[in-house]
Amino acid sequence: MIDLLAVRFNHNPDSARDDALSIRENAKTGISVPEWVKGMTKPEDSRAAYAIREITGHTITIEAKLVCSNPSVNAAYVRAVQPPPPTPPSGWLAWVMKMLEKFPILWHLLAFMFVTGHGKNLLGEVQERNVVFDADGETEFEPFELDKHWLLQRGVGIHQVHWRWQYRLTASGSWVDFADSKHRIYTVLEVPTSPWQQVYQGGSNEQLPWTDVLEHACEWAARTNQVDQAAAQVTRALNRLGPSNLEYSGTGHWFISPKHNFFECSQFLPKLKPQPAGSSPQPVDCSDMATAVTTFANVLGCDLAESQMNSWSSPEQFHTNPIHPIGRPGFTTTLWTYHEVAWKGSGSAGDHLFDGSLLLNGHSNPANAPYSDLEAVNMLFGNPGSGDYRDKLAAANPAGNRAKCSPNMQPRRRAVR
Repeated sequence: MIDLLAVRFNHNPDSARDDALSIRENAKTGISVPEWVKGMTKPEDSRAAYAIREITGHTITIEAKLVCSNPSVNAAYVRAVQPPPPTPPSGWLAWVMKMLEKFPILWHLLAFMFVTGHGKNLLGEVQERNVVFDADGETEFEPFELDKHWLLQRGVGIHQVHWRWQYRLTASGSWVDFADSKHRIYTVLEVPTSPWQQVYQGGSNEQLPWTDVLEHACEWAARTNQVDQAAAQVTRALNRLGPSNLEYSGTGHWFISPKHNFFECSQFLPKLKPQPAGSSPQPVDCSDMATAVTTFANVLGCDLAESQMNSWSSPEQFHTNPIHPIGRPGFTTTLWTYHEVAWKGSGSAGDHLFDGSLLLNGHSNPANAPYSDLEAVNMLFGNPGSGDYRDKLAAANPAGNRAKCSPNMQPRRRAVR
């Protein structure tokens, strides 16, 4: 008698305080609103994203459009709940208790799952409200408030939401199931920053966050609750793509347009997937990796920018300590005219950075063996002699070498295409 026609998550493109972000699939393909329409059965067909900080303290709403085939019914109470779990097998409780007795650490896991609402719909339940059908038996897109969501507790992630829609004709009547809807929900920490935008333009803006990017970034930074943690996880994940997927090459940019204005993200994304056996890794340089770290971290709400270090007076080369470039078999020293990383703030000596193109030498004296991998995540650039990133990257000799490795302070964020 009553059916669900559509569900709209991003019902206010000008704000993300009480609804979903404006997103698209990739540079070529947008995401239609409403995000769910009757006939969709797979969660990945209905995608939405939420910025945790933006919605904190506000009531989240969705909008649903319904239809009634009975002309004598002009109103109904409607809600959506999580379907009950399947009936567990016989004797499951005794088995669980034995496992908990044998492995006490499982109690900590259960406590974590309880606190974070594991196994429950990320978006909670759709609160009951009375809807009115027009002369054609349809409603407008009616606003529904979400209750008991777990966005703050879960942090960054990718989640499957399954709602069972129910109606009753009177406030005290029995609930009747009438529809199911499944959705794929991405959670980021804050509204994505440049190069990503929230200028909707009817969904045609190619700089809206891509779900093809969110698929990777949200998995890499899953369960993080701070932007620095998320940026660190993104940097680690990208660096660990060597040597199977990526390998350092100093011969030029491979994913930066000739004028350095664009990040060829559409070409970069396939390189993140498992590569065919026997295939060669994709060459990348420091600009490619700095841009990738910035792009994938900023879609989660971080605020990084690509910035360089070199000599202020002229493009002199500086000597490095032993470093471990991405995808290369071990440590090496080199001469660089410049080096590019993802940098916080204005890209100054007093700002922190994330370097996905290499690992530093973790030895107390970075010029000496034995060498040990040190991740350059959220590391202060520092001044010569401070022991920070600059000292670990640039060699102390010859005299004045570290002065040639100075912040350029020209941060930028390359648009995606």
